[in-house]
Amino acid sequence: MRSPAAVFPRSALTIRQETVFSGHLPGRPKALLMVGRWLVVLVAASDTAAVSVEPMNGKTGGVLSKTVENGTSLFSAWAIAPTPGDAKSFWVFDVTGARLARVQIDNGTFRPQDPIDLISDAHLMDAAPLTDSTFVATGLFTRSRVAFFDRTGRLRRLGGLPPPGPSTLPMAVRQQAQAGRLTVNPARGRIAIANAHSGEIEILNIDGSALARSDVRPLPSSPLKWTTLGGSTVLEVDTLAAYGYIDVASTTDLIVALFSGSAATPRGSAPSGGRIDLLDWNGRRLEAIELEGGDLIAIAIDSARSFLYGLTRDRPPRVVRLDLRDLAAVGLPTASEKRAKPRTGTGQPTVRHLRSRRVVSRTGVHLGQ
Repeated sequence: MRSPAAVFPRSALTIRQETVFSGHLPGRPKALLMVGRWLVVLVAASDTAAVSVEPMNGKTGGVLSKTVENGTSLFSAWAIAPTPGDAKSFWVFDVTGARLARVQIDNGTFRPQDPIDLISDAHLMDAAPLTDSTFVATGLFTRSRVAFFDRTGRLRRLGGLPPPGPSTLPMAVRQQAQAGRLTVNPARGRIAIANAHSGEIEILNIDGSALARSDVRPLPSSPLKWTTLGGSTVLEVDTLAAYGYIDVASTTDLIVALFSGSAATPRGSAPSGGRIDLLDWNGRRLEAIELEGGDLIAIAIDSARSFLYGLTRDRPPRVVRLDLRDLAAVGLPTASEKRAKPRTGTGQPTVRHLRSRRVVSRTGVHLGQ
């Protein structure tokens, strides 16, 4: 059996990796997003939902409480997503409450607005805004791959075909087996799902129909098992099975996906990955990057695609920055490539090594100082 690291040939490219923050956070970091000039760090196991960090000086800004407007809870804050066309706000998705809350960020200070409860009979797994009034979600749907909601939280329509599988395999298990992080491209009318239990990245059209499926990182397959928990059918995840894609970020012309390929994680820790795949929004694979400065648990990218940021699993946690401008000549999309027809993942990208020349230029700043 080949390890994921051996799937592609190796070459070398040195890109500087810099630590822009290292210090105390009020919880366990789990997600990362670039909003204007601020990095938003989503945290778990705390009364705090998120913290803002300014990467230029390593200082922390504001703290977002898990209790927002009208006493509504974001206790199960699961994911954060950008607001289309607005570099001064973002959205937090609470997976237990099936709600989205828009949060303005002003000089690092968070100003939450009234949350939107998404009304669905199916459990929702991730959600993000497509426009100011339309939201897309993945979930345990029986007749579709995704669902679309309006500003009031009402379900407006379903989109795409559900994952295939034998009739004996419950649809909820198929959806869970294809679960993953969601990222959207409103300007291009595209949706991408980076699957956590496979090496696939699905790219959907704006209506939810399939556009491309890139099998970038083949994983050894194992039989799907399920059980009943609290009256619901749930996927049993093999503790020895490797994780696939554990995070994804995007710009208008680039998908950046963090791959794990590993099953072993310390108790209570998030899975981590040391490989990053770059794709265009037609599903064409551009680059495969090997991180040599330590694994990451989450990633974010700025809108100009100049810098990639990552969260480490260190204690205390670190936020690192990778300069992507050195990759401009080795495979990022040109204007003609942006107009190319979709591909479905044929061929092999070049693997690049990002050697870490760690520059610990900032010391940790404790909240409240």
